[in-house]
Amino acid sequence: MRGGHHRPEPGRENESNPAPRPRRPTRGAADRPIRGPRRLPASGPRGPRIPGPAPAPVASRRSRRPAAAARTRETPAIGLTLHYSYRLPHADPDRARRFLAALRESATGLGFGNVSRLYEIDPPEGRPAPGFEHVTEPEGVATFRFLAGTWQPHPPGDGGDEEGNDAGDRRLVELPSVGHLLHFCVRDEGAETAGFGLTRYPAHLDCDASGVPIDHPTGLGGVYAWHAFCKTQYAGLPKHGGPDHFLAAHHRLVLLLDEAQRLGAELEVMDEAGDWEHRDPEQLRAVLQKHNRLIAAFTGGLRDALEDAGEGRDAVQAPILDHPGFEHLEAEGLKELQGREDLDGDRLKFED
Repeated sequence: MRGGHHRPEPGRENESNPAPRPRRPTRGAADRPIRGPRRLPASGPRGPRIPGPAPAPVASRRSRRPAAAARTRETPAIGLTLHYSYRLPHADPDRARRFLAALRESATGLGFGNVSRLYEIDPPEGRPAPGFEHVTEPEGVATFRFLAGTWQPHPPGDGGDEEGNDAGDRRLVELPSVGHLLHFCVRDEGAETAGFGLTRYPAHLDCDASGVPIDHPTGLGGVYAWHAFCKTQYAGLPKHGGPDHFLAAHHRLVLLLDEAQRLGAELEVMDEAGDWEHRDPEQLRAVLQKHNRLIAAFTGGLRDALEDAGEGRDAVQAPILDHPGFEHLEAEGLKELQGREDLDGDRLKFED
């Protein structure tokens, strides 16, 4: 609710109830430089998405212990997530539009809870194609640019051992969206909003956001591409429909990526739940159950540590706490964690 007027959620639009354009998250001046590296925020490399249910916290190596001044905390770095990127080789603007329009049409037939309209920014012809809504307001443009941005390791291709592990001195370089951008999003209850689109990225970065010179070829000059991820685990909470709902929500995204590949996109997918590889609903269900147990154990350990420090039992906020069987999940998760070499003792421990 803003200014006394209801803002409908994306994907629930109709002629009398048009979908809002996404709003840029409050992250500083909208006109700051958008090229070069940027520190990962505590919530991860991508911030808030299209308006809708608040997403579960995103992984970050920098958020291993809670900040001392915080009164309410979200558990970091947990939740089954589907990571995906794709490029459309040899595509001109018209082919890019046809691809995304066809992908959205497929999404409408897969049963997602919400499918947004198509958006277009900076069309080369100066006007959007039929079926695309032209976004021109600075705030809306900044939001879409933010959502389309991604990261690459720097220096590219350097460092690492013979097994391909990155060297410790590498950093992440922000890769901004530039020029033409196309976008739509899908969402199921309890899961994060998943963005699909195409945009241009620079062929080369010659300085970071603070003006420090760098030499970073991106490998994406002149092509349309997209990078995104979606955390789906909490679609499996009973209040959202339970494990069956998670299975359907997660597998819908996998099927939509199948369709992107069929339409000519070159895909790279990293599915933490494994469904992209095995397509077995029982394996997917087992992965969900295991991660619910482990995340409950982590969250319970963090909550106990903060309670011992005098911050109260409600100092931690995490989606898994909404599970009616949380205490049982926590106990089972702690049993699984006992004896692991990377843990100290029979409970999760946190630094002060």
